[in-house]
Amino acid sequence: MASSSPSRGVCGAAVLIHVLYPEGHNPASASAMAPATKVGYNSAMQKKIGAYIKVAREKRGLSQSELARRLGVRSQTVNQWEHDKKQPSRDNVVLLARITNSTLDWLLYGKGLQEQTQNASLASIVTRERHVALVSIDRAARLEEPDQPDQVILANFQCGPRALAFALPNDSNAPDHPEGAHWIIDPDETPRPGDMVLALYGANAEAAPVYGEYRMESTATGVVVVVAPLNSRWPSARSDIGRLQVIGVMTESTRPRRR
Repeated sequence: MASSSPSRGVCGAAVLIHVLYPEGHNPASASAMAPATKVGYNSAMQKKIGAYIKVAREKRGLSQSELARRLGVRSQTVNQWEHDKKQPSRDNVVLLARITNSTLDWLLYGKGLQEQTQNASLASIVTRERHVALVSIDRAARLEEPDQPDQVILANFQCGPRALAFALPNDSNAPDHPEGAHWIIDPDETPRPGDMVLALYGANAEAAPVYGEYRMESTATGVVVVVAPLNSRWPSARSDIGRLQVIGVMTESTRPRRR
C-alpha cells in the first residue's frame, strides 16, 4: 500500500507500529507483543509459512489470484509465498490473518488455534492501528458495514470504531485525491472548516454521495454548509439548495498503488 497522509496533525500521534509476537506466547495477551523491529521471522517460520498460507487460503475457498486481489499484490507473489521463495511483509502477514480468519500464532508457527475466536482475535494482536472495512461509496455514505468484509484497509492514524473506507470513483478532488484513492471516513468526528468529508446530497432515496472540502458560508438568510470538491470543474453541494447531510470526516487518504 502506498503512503498515507492524515487530514489532521493530531493523528500523527498514532504512528503505525507493526507488531508480531514470539513463538509460544498467548496471542490474546497484549503483553506478549513486541515491535516488529525487535521481533523478526525465525527459521521455523521461514520454512513453513508457505504451507500455512496455502492451507488458510484453501480453507476460505480462495484462489491465489483472488487472495492476491484482496491483498493488493500480484498472483505471482502469493505463489512465491506458498512455495517459500519469498516471505510476506509484516503488513501482509496481518492482512493474511484477517482475510483468512486465521490467528497469527497458527499462521506464523502452526501452533494454537487456526481460526480466530472471541478470545484469540486479530484485534488483540494489532495495537494502535486497526483494520477498516473497504466498502462501496454508497455503503459508506449509509454507514453499512458488512459482517465479514472481503477487503480491509490498514488505518495508519486514529479513527473511531464505526470508520469505513471507500475508493474515490472519479477525479472530483484531484490532483490531491486522485481517482482510486482510498478514503477512511469517521462518522464520530465533528467536521470543521477545511476538513474533507463524505456527505449525502438530496432528499430521501434520491440522495447521492458527495465528497470534498467542508465549508461554512454566511449569507443573508443564515449560515450555509458547503461541500466543495477540490477540482473546480465539479459543482459544490450546498445546504441552501438541497438537503446536505455530512456522514463522516476523512481521517486518512491513501493514493492508489498503481493505475
